[in-house]
Amino acid sequence: MISKDNPFKVPEGYFEQLEKRLNQKAKTKHVSTPRWLKYVSGVLAIGILTIAGWLIVFGDSSLDLKSNPTLAFLFGLDEQEKADSLAKANRKAEQIAWHSYTEQMKKEADEIVFSEEELDYIAEITEEDEEELLLTNTDM
Repeated sequence: MISKDNPFKVPEGYFEQLEKRLNQKAKTKHVSTPRWLKYVSGVLAIGILTIAGWLIVFGDSSLDLKSNPTLAFLFGLDEQEKADSLAKANRKAEQIAWHSYTEQMKKEADEIVFSEEELDYIAEITEEDEEELLLTNTDM
């Protein structure tokens, strides 16, 4: 048979202190941000990122906006100006590629190591070429 005694006990003084604890919790307020503030902060964040991006792209005072082929449509350039700006952009890209290529070649040349025999051979060839050059220059 099941016992009818309650196995759970209430801590001493629980009900005497219950009102005091409830009043204390009611006095502390939960402060939340207003809903409009969340939207305003989101819009401000997007605005700041947009301005930062604009300054990064267009902040350089030496940047000619009309010469940028991707932005030419914004300024209503005629076909000749568009072609000129595209050719200028292509030349700039070729210069950058050439510079990168020459830098790579310089790095590779710096890594070449010659043995003593190779250096002696190069010195002999160079001396012969210099003598030939001197002889050809005096014949003229």
